[in-house]
Formats: sequence, C-alpha cells, structure tokens
Amino acid sequence: MLGVIRSSLFVYARVELRTAHAISTFCTLVRARADLARAVRRLWIGPVHARSDLLTILALPTISDSLYLATQREHVYNDTRIILRVCRRLDDVALSGSLIATDVVHSYGTACQPTIITSINPHSFISGFDAPIFRRVHTLTICDINLSFSEAMAIRRMPSLRTLCFTSPKDYGDPQIDANVLQKILVYDDPLESLATLRLDDAAALHMTIRALPHRAKQVADALYASLADNERANDLNAQHTSDQEHNALHPDTILDDEDEEVRQQLLHQRLRQQPLPLQRRHQPCRAAVHVDTRTLPSTFVDAWDALRDLVFNAQEDYSRMALEDDVGTWVDPSHALELLYEEWHSATPHTPTPPPSASTPTQPVHT
Repeated sequence: MLGVIRSSLFVYARVELRTAHAISTFCTLVRARADLARAVRRLWIGPVHARSDLLTILALPTISDSLYLATQREHVYNDTRIILRVCRRLDDVALSGSLIATDVVHSYGTACQPTIITSINPHSFISGFDAPIFRRVHTLTICDINLSFSEAMAIRRMPSLRTLCFTSPKDYGDPQIDANVLQKILVYDDPLESLATLRLDDAAALHMTIRALPHRAKQVADALYASLADNERANDLNAQHTSDQEHNALHPDTILDDEDEEVRQQLLHQRLRQQPLPLQRRHQPCRAAVHVDTRTLPSTFVDAWDALRDLVFNAQEDYSRMALEDDVGTWVDPSHALELLYEEWHSATPHTPTPPPSASTPTQPVHT
C-alpha cells in the first residue's frame, strides 16, 4: 500500500499546466493535498499551442479587454501565486507571458525558490528578475527578442547564477546594442557592487549561451568580447593612473627639498585631502570568470516567433500568413515556436527523485 502511495506521488514530479482550467484545477488539488504539493519538482505554466487560452490571458492588458478576460487573468494570477507558494520543493519552473512580469512575479513571495527558471516572453514584458523567486536560481533560460538594461542589471545581481541561456529570435537590429546589454550582466558598475556580491563560490565561472541566427549569434558574441576587452584595457589604464597619483601624493620626495618640515606636512596633508579614494574612481570590474558560447537558431523558429508575436499583439487577421507567404512561400505556424521551447524544457534532465523500486515509473507527465 505504501508503494502505491509513493508511486502516485511520483506521478506529480513533473506537472504541465497549459490552460487556465488546468491551472485552476491543479490549484484546488494542491490546496487540498499538501503531500501532492510537496512531490512537485518541475512545473510548466504556459501555453504550448497558439490556440491556448493562456496566450490571450497572459497578454498585455488593454482598455479594450472584456470583463471576462480581465477576470480570467486575475484568476490565473491568483492560482499561480497559490501554486508556487504551496509547491515549496520546486526545482525547475517555466513561466510564460505576464507571469514573469515585474508586478506579477514579485507577488509570489519567498516560499518557492527554485534553482532553474525558464522565461518565455513573446509579449516583451519587463521581467522581474530581482524578485525573491530568483534568489537561488543558478540556471536561467530566457527567450525574448530583447533585454532591457534594468533586466540585465537585475540578472547581474542574482547571487547564485551560474548558467544563462539567452535566446533572441530576431533577424534585425544592431548586434552592438545587444552586446552592450549583455555586458551589463558581466561587468559591475563600480567596485562597491562587486564587493557586495562576493560569495564563497565566487570563483565559479558564469556560462553564458547566446542563441540566435547563425550570422547574428557570431556578431553579438564578437561585439561582446570586444566590449569586455575594451573594459579590461580601460581598467588597466585606470589602475596605472591611480598608482601614479597615489605615489605623487604620498611620497615625500615629490615635495621640494628646500621646504621646511611644517610646509612639507601642510602640502602633504593638502594633497591627501584632494586625492580621491581609490574606490571612487571609474573602475568597472568584471566577473572572475566568464565563458561565452553561441548556439544557432533555425530560421523557421524565428519566423514562427514573429508569427506568434503578431498573434499576441492582435495583428490584423491573416497578417502573419500574408506577410510570411511572400518570404517563404508557405504559412508559418506560430505554435511551432512554443512547441520547440516546450520540447527543450521537457527533454532537459529532470531534477526529480528516483522512483521507489516497488513502483512503476510513469511514462507521461501530469497535464491537461
């Protein structure tokens, strides 16, 4: 009997909530069954198809939204908040749309602190990467066309981050702009911030993966390496200039020999007061170790992402079909982008407990 109970709990190790009804049903279940909530290790909340109601519910609120849509959106937010607070042993969470937006993600509290988070953001929300739910995240996967400087600085302050995968499905824009934003993740604004983020494992490297179209991924990576090299050279020049200034200010031999001791002390004191502290100089330290690599995206994924964004932002009917037929000669299914991201998350190494020997391992996840 005990083996049967443990087997039933193991079924809930990975849960996929693809519709608003699934979120509501699972919320009711975990509120009534705390043992099931403790069994959940991996959680997907978001659409996997363009026809999912979550694609509209998790979109940007507008003044033209119906009362029903606004009510459904609040229900989804509240249910998600409850699920994340009850399922406290989550290791891996994937959130989509406005569930990762700043004002929403800060409402999840501190109960749920997974180590892996996937952010799927076709709506281009400003994500709240400084929320408590990111406090213990060591692996962050982001799919968005752009990152803002505020998002980059929030990612930089994540204390446990060790792996960052940024997927940018676009074929336009200046690669240098993307490199400047990514540099904000790797370079501290001042030494005081770098000292404030010291950790016992600070020597561990940050592994950054840039995923984009083949030519664009290389351009962004090259621009990022060039920016980091320029920053390192500037730091070396600042360090040399600082050393020279301190020597001139503090070394007594720089004061004329024919001055008496009192004048020498006054001049030395004046120079010390005029000399700024070393930490106040413009010095931008980088992380101790950074590894940057690239992975290419197929052009079909970029086309599907564009079609998905057209659908999300309520483009005119058949706009995506008409526009993309001119380029590729066929209709692009916006669901392809969501399906690919879901398959990557689904096939990732699960952080779930080993099933008991007396229980049979389930072959399908829990989803509706």
